[in-house]
Amino acid sequence: MTNCPDAETLAAFAEGRLPRAEAAKVIAHLDQCDDCMATVEALNETIATRNVVPMRSRRMWWLAAAAGVAIAVVALFVVRQQRSPMSQLIALAPTIARPVEARLSVDFPWASYRGPMRADERGTDPRRMKLIGAAGDIVTAADRDKSAEAQKAAGIALLVIDEPLPAIERLRAAVQVSPNDASAWSDLAAAQYSTALRTSRPSLLPEALVSADRVLRIDARNAQARFNRALILEHLGLLQEARAQWQRYLEVDSTSAWAVEARERLKKLESPPAASSAQRLRTFTEGMTLAQWAEAFKRGDSAAAKQELDTAREAGESLARTSGESLLRDAVRAIDESKSADTFAEAHLIYRRGRIAYSKRQLDPALADLTRAATLFGNSPMSLVARYYAASVRFDRNDIDAARSELQQLLHDADAHPQYIALGAQVRWELALPMMVDADWSGALPLLERSRSAFAKLDERNHLGFIESLLADTLLSLGRLDEASAARSRAFTLLSNDGEGDRMAVSMTAAALFEIRAGRLAVARALLDVATGTSAHDPGVAFDVFVHSALVNVALDDSAEATRTLREATAMIERIADPATREIARTHLALAGAAVVMKSDPARAKELLANAIDGYRATDRTLFMPECYLLRARAELRSGDRNAAADDLDRGIELLERSRIRTGAVVGTGVLNAGVALFQDAIRLSAERGDVERTFAYAERSRVQLNAPRIGLRELQQSLANSDSAVLEVVALPEKIVAICVTGRDAAMEMRPLRREDETALYDAMIRPFDTMLASSRQLIVVADSSLQQVPFAALYDTATKRYLVERLAVSTAMSASALQPIQRSASGSLLAVALPSGTSNAGLPESAREIADVSGLYPSAVTIAPEHATFAAFTDAAPAANVIHIAGHTRQQSDDAGTALLFADDRVTWTSIALRHLPRAPVVVLAACETLRVHAAPNVRSMTLGDGFLAAGATDVIGTLTPIADADAHDLFQSIHRHLAAGDAPAQAVRAAQLEALSRHSEAWRSIASLTRCINTNVKRS
Repeated sequence: MTNCPDAETLAAFAEGRLPRAEAAKVIAHLDQCDDCMATVEALNETIATRNVVPMRSRRMWWLAAAAGVAIAVVALFVVRQQRSPMSQLIALAPTIARPVEARLSVDFPWASYRGPMRADERGTDPRRMKLIGAAGDIVTAADRDKSAEAQKAAGIALLVIDEPLPAIERLRAAVQVSPNDASAWSDLAAAQYSTALRTSRPSLLPEALVSADRVLRIDARNAQARFNRALILEHLGLLQEARAQWQRYLEVDSTSAWAVEARERLKKLESPPAASSAQRLRTFTEGMTLAQWAEAFKRGDSAAAKQELDTAREAGESLARTSGESLLRDAVRAIDESKSADTFAEAHLIYRRGRIAYSKRQLDPALADLTRAATLFGNSPMSLVARYYAASVRFDRNDIDAARSELQQLLHDADAHPQYIALGAQVRWELALPMMVDADWSGALPLLERSRSAFAKLDERNHLGFIESLLADTLLSLGRLDEASAARSRAFTLLSNDGEGDRMAVSMTAAALFEIRAGRLAVARALLDVATGTSAHDPGVAFDVFVHSALVNVALDDSAEATRTLREATAMIERIADPATREIARTHLALAGAAVVMKSDPARAKELLANAIDGYRATDRTLFMPECYLLRARAELRSGDRNAAADDLDRGIELLERSRIRTGAVVGTGVLNAGVALFQDAIRLSAERGDVERTFAYAERSRVQLNAPRIGLRELQQSLANSDSAVLEVVALPEKIVAICVTGRDAAMEMRPLRREDETALYDAMIRPFDTMLASSRQLIVVADSSLQQVPFAALYDTATKRYLVERLAVSTAMSASALQPIQRSASGSLLAVALPSGTSNAGLPESAREIADVSGLYPSAVTIAPEHATFAAFTDAAPAANVIHIAGHTRQQSDDAGTALLFADDRVTWTSIALRHLPRAPVVVLAACETLRVHAAPNVRSMTLGDGFLAAGATDVIGTLTPIADADAHDLFQSIHRHLAAGDAPAQAVRAAQLEALSRHSEAWRSIASLTRCINTNVKRS
């Protein structure tokens, strides 16, 4: 630092020889200069440790010296006391630009934020080195002191030196020790926000919002939390709420430098970009202008008809000229070129009537009108548009399979007209929806990505925002949280700037539901809290948000917040103008009210639920009734009426099945997860009663898809009677695991605490209780919940015998026990071997080529497809003639691929595309690639694998991998499996033999191999 006192002056000060005025100047300088302060402290240490001065004399000397400069010494003492580790950190923090964008609880002086320090600057600034040293002292102290204050200080120190990720760990430790410390929660929000931006992990932004909200629940006027919450909302794309939050910040701080920054940020947000008119021009003209032409034409008003058609023509030409979107232009040309416009006029009127009926949720008349309009439109491209909306109606009627089939054909027809950009984008997004319902997230993803690109090209921002929301849901379901959060922020930004009506609030509610399904209840509540501000101008939408908030708060066991949000919902009802909507709202309120009082007053809850059931039945809103039965069953259990609870659970499940609601689908409000919870509660209650048959029946009903056959326990035993197989049905409940073992002669059930820590714990819970029953079995078929599907069951370890389960018997898995059929068969025969391209070229992998050659030599008849010819069409042509199918290659083409698709030369093929094929010879399929049987999905989200697709197509067994496997290990294992298959072994026994061989070589790769079956093999092994 410039103008430092010389060494003699500092020495005189240390020895107490300076006059009072000069000493005061030195003290003021020491407060700003670390170097001089260190020098004086070193001098003091030297003076204090002079051996020639006895201890008593030293103290007397210092007091004598201090007598001459008493005020200066007191001031110096104060300075030293203030220069605590945190005060040193504050003093050393940069003053030109602050190191952290968010506001910290420690009062660092305001400075503008210019972004994080570049890597090449970190080691060149001596002052920064001192800053790091001071932070290190604080962190080191926190290693010894586990108090909330010490951990909070360490978190702040780490943030200041640009280490936000370890700062989160420290601050989480602080709030765990002191959960009501508002400043610690505020700093945690700052750390999560900083980490999200600094490390490109946007999934932390919603968590930062949760932390900021926690502060404001403790201290509603906390300035730091309000500042940080506004920053978080900006980066989440919630721009309207961010504006409101900056205004709230200025209510508590209107004069500081931080307030000046808040005003600048607010000013920028108050000037949103201009809205795009492209979407409204296209959709309004297609739906309304042409219908107005038809009306005028029908009534003989030629002038009005010409004006409307000219308007449509001008809009069509404009769209074609600016973006290449030509459907509207071609629709007008079809009218111009027709010999009789009367048919087109009729078609447009029926089309509009169908669209209006659809908007009013009158699905049957809408479907009839749209289907009729599609026929009348003839060669007009509006026929494609009408077909699109008809398929959408089918989807909304829950006719998923028909909707998917129609949309796939429509996509083929639309792609023949690439100039119809919007139509292709809409068909792709609609086709993605049934895939999402069927948990084919990998299949939905590329459709949505192409749809997004198309709407971006058209500058249709509202549609683009909707697609980004769907992408976020899909990515979240694939477990890709950061990408999902980035897509969600883009969606919110688009809808904030260019949204229509209450689409933002609706989108946020949908986002909250997906967060609920992913188990992030606190994030869901934070999103719903924000949605209450974006829906205020529509009482119906606001009511819906408050009801969802009340239910989420119940799930979070926050009765105070649940009561408050329920009260808000009650107040909102009277503002709903439409009587019918208001009456439905009262029914929803009864459902939510019952959830809120469930624990405190189960009798009142039952009364409210009876009213809700009557209300939903009267308005034909049966979709909400399963939640009512679920809650009423829980209330009855609290009242001790187990019989009534069992009856209500059964009613709810029957209603799910009767309503064709697929297992795991969103039911009613979606918050209670009734599609899953009803089965879980029914299984738990039946298991507690010791009712094996009823428990098994519920477990199977929870797994079997709609319209699929379902068998009971006795029927399964009959199927197993002539085999040496046993079936283990496993259900994972919250904190419990229920296992039912079934053989041809016996059935038994166990319910134990759920521990997933290791394979030994699972063996003790799932296998050991049935040791005696399994003694005579050679194969175990495990039917497990999705949460357990990634368990390598063959590798479960018995500590008593020191053996793996596979050393005892062959182990396979199945989607459901109902899918299992007794089959006498041999896999030996004709082979189809396919080598997939490598992903970077059509040449394929050298290992795959060698593998194909080695496998092909084991079978009497073999057809091979080389990588350059490995199209999906070539595969589907050859597959029906094969007894055994071997596919070698990689499932992943890019680092961000979901990993649940086979990469053929011309297409990325997911399980749904495979399931639509037919394999009449019931082959054994060997998928020699990484993770072909792995479920790539977020927790609590049902998903399917490639193996499921091949079983649906007709395969009896699919052999694949759960985890990545090295090429050399894969070659050895799959070669061994084929050697045993070709010799006539059953697939499960062939897999076991290969696993035991690998185990004898001390190779760990055998754990990766698994087999999925629908076959109860009654073969006798060939000698």
